[in-house]
Amino acid sequence: MKSMVAQLTSIEGKASDVRQARTTIISNGGFGMAWDKSSGTSYECLFRISDAPVALRVSSPIFIEEGETVKVVGIQNLHGVFDAVAYCNRSSGASGKSESVWSREDHAMIYAISGAVFVFFVVSFAIWARSQGRQPNPDDALFMSIGVGLFVCLGLVLALYSLRLFVRYRRERHMIEGLLNDA
Repeated sequence: MKSMVAQLTSIEGKASDVRQARTTIISNGGFGMAWDKSSGTSYECLFRISDAPVALRVSSPIFIEEGETVKVVGIQNLHGVFDAVAYCNRSSGASGKSESVWSREDHAMIYAISGAVFVFFVVSFAIWARSQGRQPNPDDALFMSIGVGLFVCLGLVLALYSLRLFVRYRRERHMIEGLLNDA
């Protein structure tokens, strides 16, 4: 199966049969933090470009009218609809994008930093416990070494996986921007 980045394409043409809507999305398990963009207002525009159906969903108002030249970036879904995540109206100069593409990159970096901080605290605790000067029982020392090792591995796996996601999302964002700007 192809990755999302490999499937991204752009199409351009005259917009026809333009219908727009605005919806409010309620957070689905977000933490309510300022960086949590899983809730808010979403704008949707359904239209056609050269008879191809397009569903554009972005985080800001959409400025597309009948007959304007529009370029969209997204993927063709299984139902024959082009799911667009960004657009540029060549006629008016207006553009917009889905914040979810950009916020995923932010979330991945936050998780990577959290994993690294977790490893730091586990290692710091292990060093502090060892420096207390008591001679631990050899069985306790083995147990603590195994526990610290498992927690460090868990934190490193979280950090490395999150960094991998960050790189993937950043590559996806750059590809969207490149396709939108003819790079």
